[in-house]
Amino acid sequence: MLPHYRASEYSFPRGALSTLNRSLLGDLGSAMGWLGAVATHGASETHVVHHLFSRIPHYHAWEASDALRRRLAQDGINLDGRPGGWAEMYRVFRECKFIEDEGGIVFYKNARGLAAMKPVFRNQGTTSDSGVEFVEESQ
Repeated sequence: MLPHYRASEYSFPRGALSTLNRSLLGDLGSAMGWLGAVATHGASETHVVHHLFSRIPHYHAWEASDALRRRLAQDGINLDGRPGGWAEMYRVFRECKFIEDEGGIVFYKNARGLAAMKPVFRNQGTTSDSGVEFVEESQ
């Protein structure tokens, strides 16, 4: 689950990192995942690096994504989402119904009002890009 930042908490890096790389058509098997990546020049598979560095040409996006993935993995940030396809669209439609009206950092909730994650602030009262970590909330 990705966070939604209100204006008071939003920054360009936070917004750019609030997206995922997905294997387009990857839910239909590895051959279809390869076809989806080739047909779109990896637009879905290199989505995060495009949001951070939009001037990188598509033929360098794979290399840049690999470097970014390795760097962010050191901080426990995973850029790869589930394979993109109809099954994932249905899951998101079913599970991501609304966000709360209050709060600076919020997550989509399901129809029962449960969020898959919640923010945890290491330094109470001060929020920074390096001071927020996300933990899974049991449902």
